[in-house]
Amino acid sequence: MNVIVLKHHREDDPGLIGLELERRGATISVHNVLRDGPIPDPTEYDLAVVLGSKWSVYDRETIGHWIDNELAFLHKADQARIPVLGICFGSQALCVAHGGVVESSGDYEIGWYQINSTNPGVPDAKWFQFHGDRCLPSDEMEVLATNELCVQAFSIRRNLGVQFHPEIERGQLERWLPNGGEDEMRNFGLNVDAVLKETDERYDEAVANVATLVNFFLSDIAKR
Repeated sequence: MNVIVLKHHREDDPGLIGLELERRGATISVHNVLRDGPIPDPTEYDLAVVLGSKWSVYDRETIGHWIDNELAFLHKADQARIPVLGICFGSQALCVAHGGVVESSGDYEIGWYQINSTNPGVPDAKWFQFHGDRCLPSDEMEVLATNELCVQAFSIRRNLGVQFHPEIERGQLERWLPNGGEDEMRNFGLNVDAVLKETDERYDEAVANVATLVNFFLSDIAKR
């Protein structure tokens, strides 16, 4: 199983999602959309994962030079029936690519938040969040999880979008801190050390939830 991971920042990686995919025999290639040249052809892979971004998918003044290429990648993957898992910004890109809308949510979610799921494949649990936008899915999309602020998971054909960050673990979070993450967390009123401690405490739970999510993606979404 060959997997392409699209990322948008040097410090990002597929984290717990990547580890679970590798546990299931995947070979993972990571492509930085901003630094590694043209996005590969999705048909060269068995599935794709699109990670988060500090930008908004609708912020064309900032990302106009690359967002259309990423949306084209998602369209081609969909047409070729290549399964895609979109995480945070990745889910928002999926939403826009397939007829939905993304807008500011009017508030931020940073830290561990409970979601309410209607499908056991997306565990009804606390997941790590770091965003200020939300998806307004199209009528074609099936909403799988929500909370008070926004849609937290949706699917359409062989695409699964999750607003939260299932990949997160302490190492990833620590790499975000000097790249704007610490300032945003403190401005949001969070104690950074407390968030790191909670991330450590939730590690085993997060690993189990990621295993359930990846199994759902591979055994249900990817086989539609």
